[in-house]
Amino acid sequence: MKRGARRAWISSLFLLTVLAVFSASSVHAESVSAATVAEAPYGFLAGGHMAGMAFDAVNLIAREAGYTPTNSLVTRHKALAMLTTGTVDMVCLPPDSDVGEGVVSLGPVFTVDIIAVARAGSALRSMKDMRGKRVAVVRDAPYHQIVSRKNGMIPYLVKDMARGLKLLVSGQVECVVGTRAGVLFGVSGAGLPKRALGHPLLLSQGEVILFLSRRAASTPMRQRIAEALARLRQNEDFARLLVKYML
Repeated sequence: MKRGARRAWISSLFLLTVLAVFSASSVHAESVSAATVAEAPYGFLAGGHMAGMAFDAVNLIAREAGYTPTNSLVTRHKALAMLTTGTVDMVCLPPDSDVGEGVVSLGPVFTVDIIAVARAGSALRSMKDMRGKRVAVVRDAPYHQIVSRKNGMIPYLVKDMARGLKLLVSGQVECVVGTRAGVLFGVSGAGLPKRALGHPLLLSQGEVILFLSRRAASTPMRQRIAEALARLRQNEDFARLLVKYML
């Protein structure tokens, strides 16, 4: 190879290497990290794969904003810790999560009902009907201000809603408290007929909110994610997610 041709070849190789490194850096810069609370139907494993309405929503928002999402299933407590420390960029949190000052809210993704339900034939007209009753509630769920001995109830902590509903049907507890979404999904997960449950009592409403870490919120990511969230709301993509999970 002649000297001039060799120099041209080396220059071309160097340029390709620089472009490859730059391209890899750009791809990395366009990724976004997320965590999903491992509470059905927000986040769960199905056939060894992650799924759930919050899991899908976060990924949908990230892709709409032009990012490649990475996502993991963790407890509510760990999701909050990861968000506060900036270990992840964003989390879609279920209602009444005890967020600190180190996070930034971008607004609601879903609005959900928080309900109490008893067995079929047992009427729940108000919270007074729950006094003196054993009430199942998912261990990490933040409904302990409602389900408390102060309100005359006997809290019964369970690992998930499906377990609470099985205890309800078997008569080991008298009520279950959770989101309407969680109860309906729990009925399906426990393999129970809906007719086994009585008419639900609406206790309050809550919002599933998208939060960014302060680190992520201080970058252009904040505007891109916020604009993506607004577009998806307008196009009713989140409503279609609720239909997907039979909610």
